Amino acid sequence: MESTLRYLGHAAFLWTGARGSRALIDPFRNPERGRWFVRPFPRVHADILMVTHDHFDHNAVEMAPGSPEILAGQGGAQREDLTVLGIAEVHSRAPEINMVNTIFRVEAGGVSYCHLGDNRPDIAPQALEQLGQIDVLMVPVDDSRHLLRFEEVAALIESIDPRVIIPMHYFTHGTTHEDSTLLSIDEWLSLQPSVKRIRAHTLTMSPKALPQKPRKAPARTDASLPPEALAGKPEVWVMDPWLP
Repeated sequence: MESTLRYLGHAAFLWTGARGSRALIDPFRNPERGRWFVRPFPRVHADILMVTHDHFDHNAVEMAPGSPEILAGQGGAQREDLTVLGIAEVHSRAPEINMVNTIFRVEAGGVSYCHLGDNRPDIAPQALEQLGQIDVLMVPVDDSRHLLRFEEVAALIESIDPRVIIPMHYFTHGTTHEDSTLLSIDEWLSLQPSVKRIRAHTLTMSPKALPQKPRKAPARTDASLPPEALAGKPEVWVMDPWLP
């Protein structure tokens, strides 16, 4: 059974199951002072609302009208056509802010997703065990290294071993303000062996839509490798944000 995945910009995504259940993660707002976003977050109806951590660019729960089931830590929720699991972990800037970050595992339409929020690169072994097999990884990355260095992103990809990587939390025109200090992902993309620019904000997802299962990814990408050596590595899918 097919499901859909929509990118709402920054770190926000919306899953819609085959029977219409909707799960939203990390709606954003501008901070009390300053400006990170050039547009307000769209009001999106959801049955389940996930919040990875308590920062303004991830926790705008008021933008989901109605009474969704809110998950903001360890725990889970299930509907007939999708399942969500929250795994308590640690924010990438833990030494500075001492903040919990919840990694979320979402399963819909036979596809398993991991949304990292702003997690640290060295995920605890027990958290990785709870995550299990992951098809699609949403990872924060931008050329300013705002949260993670490129080698830390590579370490996360290696430890989770997905089929597809969807970057998030970077500068995109129409969503992100320059005052955020976030940059694009052009430099990071130039280092990746397989990149697809989707040119869409919504994807129809099923196991058949995924590339062949990759072998374990190396911690660093060697650009000198021949094309045949790159076969089976995770693909990077760059989605356009939804601009309603």
